[in-house]
Amino acid sequence: MVRADQRLCDRTKMYKLRLAEWEFNKNNRERDIVAMLQVQGQRSAAGKTTTFKRHGKPVQIEAYLRRKGIDTLNLPDAMPEDQRQLPTYIRQLTPPPSVSVSGHARLQELLFQCFRDLAWKRQASVGRGVSWIVEKGLYVGTPTMMALRDMYDADCLFAQGLPKLGGAVCERSFRSIHHLVLDPTLEGFCHLVTNLQRMRSPGIGKETWRYLSGYARAIQATGPIKPLLENIEKLFDGDQVGLAERQEFLTDCIDHILISDENEVGFPPSTVTQLYPFLFQIPVLDGSTDPRYRRLQQRCDIGRLAQLRGVQRKLSTPSETPADSSVKTEEMAFEIAMMKRVQAEEEAFFESLQLLMVGDQSNWLSPEVASLCASIIARASDPQFEGGYYAYNAYKGLAALNKTLWDQERVQERIVEVLAPQEYGVSLSPVSPTSSSVAASIASSPSQQYSPQSTPSKLELAVSFLEQAIMILERWTDSEALLLEDLGKLEEWCRQCGDLARVAKAQRMREDCVSTLLEKSLSLNL
Repeated sequence: MVRADQRLCDRTKMYKLRLAEWEFNKNNRERDIVAMLQVQGQRSAAGKTTTFKRHGKPVQIEAYLRRKGIDTLNLPDAMPEDQRQLPTYIRQLTPPPSVSVSGHARLQELLFQCFRDLAWKRQASVGRGVSWIVEKGLYVGTPTMMALRDMYDADCLFAQGLPKLGGAVCERSFRSIHHLVLDPTLEGFCHLVTNLQRMRSPGIGKETWRYLSGYARAIQATGPIKPLLENIEKLFDGDQVGLAERQEFLTDCIDHILISDENEVGFPPSTVTQLYPFLFQIPVLDGSTDPRYRRLQQRCDIGRLAQLRGVQRKLSTPSETPADSSVKTEEMAFEIAMMKRVQAEEEAFFESLQLLMVGDQSNWLSPEVASLCASIIARASDPQFEGGYYAYNAYKGLAALNKTLWDQERVQERIVEVLAPQEYGVSLSPVSPTSSSVAASIASSPSQQYSPQSTPSKLELAVSFLEQAIMILERWTDSEALLLEDLGKLEEWCRQCGDLARVAKAQRMREDCVSTLLEKSLSLNL
């Protein structure tokens, strides 16, 4: 009996040794997962989709990481070159492309994969634990950013009835939009899809996809954005797919990203919040945002932003000098000064983004709006950084708050004026003796002027804050559409105030601005 047990034990050891020699393992191993992720990343950079099979069975990498409770940040760093080859029992496969004319689901999958690949590429290039302000600084001023800003401005100018100026700006955009293919980045991709999602001119969006796809073919581009461009052109080419359908498709894609759990879908940490600044760029007055765009704004989670802000505070906090250090070196002093500058601007950036999110999601009626605006204006005066963008957002936010409150008062006055005489008698008399004539005037002709004595103070405040925002905007931006849009809104509000002098001034400013910008844009395009 003892001899039989011994033979069984020896046979078991022999089988285990043979299985080890044949590399036949029952479960996935961490080093195999790391090797597969590295191969997947290299092939994604070349525009190739990759799946893996282990002993003929598909490998679910995300399921393994989720089951083990492993974040991709906790995996070992890149393997040495000699260890990077996959084991013989793991095969890499390239799934065949299966995009048809109606392949919306596959196209969404490609867009989602492109977003994920660019996120990992970004982390590999900038490293872990880098400040958001530093990251954004790498994108601001790049040819891609300038081209996409011009594209959005051109669309706005066409919508404002300025086709010559819009055409000139659109031409300027197409001169450098190809940089999105030459050097694809996560920020550029987010900027592109949010731009095209809210585009009002059907031709710009369609021609953008067509041009980028043609350019990628011409230079034989590689990278994660190439398969998306090839297939999205097939789907959107021709007249059978209209603007509304294209925008609905992009809305669904962005929505899918916004509600994703980063650990479950294999995103690097804080990837989803990269979309927030592009969905909340400037305060929108009078709630004129497209319903599809507002749907995406409502998806954004302020809790996620607060969590990221806490992480960033730790990263940008200057390290304290040891108490026994007698002399600070020049390099240390410079490093501390730079860290303080980054920290100051980062606080202003996050507070400004929080203001835009709170304001747009509450129609500027949240109690936080006024306090956030006051804090941002105080921060914007910090000499350590240029605070024009943040101050502009704050003053325009205050303008939106007061205008919304004034609009509410008008609605209440109309309700009282219409209902009180017929149904409720004299017990619900108008709020003021002049409100009846004002309500009748507005109802008959919304643009008709009425006396300054009847102007509510909240509207006057809104006009004053908008004027301050425009003064800041004129100094720091080259955005033609944004300046003209604000001047047009200022003219409209001044007319509602009955302030004829301000109306005439706003008209002259806008006309001079159009002439100057048209001359400038046409000269640049020659």
